[in-house]
Amino acid sequence: MTNEPIPPKPDEKPRNLWKQYGEYSQIALILPASILAGLILGAVLDRWLHTSWLTVTGLLLGAVVGFYQLARGLMKVSKDT
Repeated sequence: MTNEPIPPKPDEKPRNLWKQYGEYSQIALILPASILAGLILGAVLDRWLHTSWLTVTGLLLGAVVGFYQLARGLMKVSKDT
């Protein structure tokens, strides 16, 4: 056995560290941002329509969308690796 480094595959490109950092930080911020956006949108609609249930609906909808986007982002990152 030799201690020679394994050559990279011909179709494999070197990964940019800053691009990886951007992808992972985007994944970390998607869920809280979507929950906050749903909460704010629901609260604004509650004030405008004089209701009391749209804030909770917006919060839940934001959480569902956030988890969906989180799953999509994780699948994309795992496919790129």
